[in-house]
Amino acid sequence: DHTTTKWAELSEGITLARSFNFNKVIFESDCASLVNSFRRHHEDITVLRHRIKETRGMIKLFVKADVK
Repeated sequence: DHTTTKWAELSEGITLARSFNFNKVIFESDCASLVNSFRRHHEDITVLRHRIKETRGMIKLFVKADVK
């Protein structure tokens, strides 16, 4: 499904940015549901909650990061 593909792309992007030791990043997506789910992760009650939590853990490794 489209959202699953976009989550995979975000995860790969995070991994790639970490491999280059980037400290400040902005991840952009054309998938509104991914961005909205990521931004309001505390309210999410869907199956994606686990993925959001996992991805947020990856994002915390940066000095500054955002998903837009």
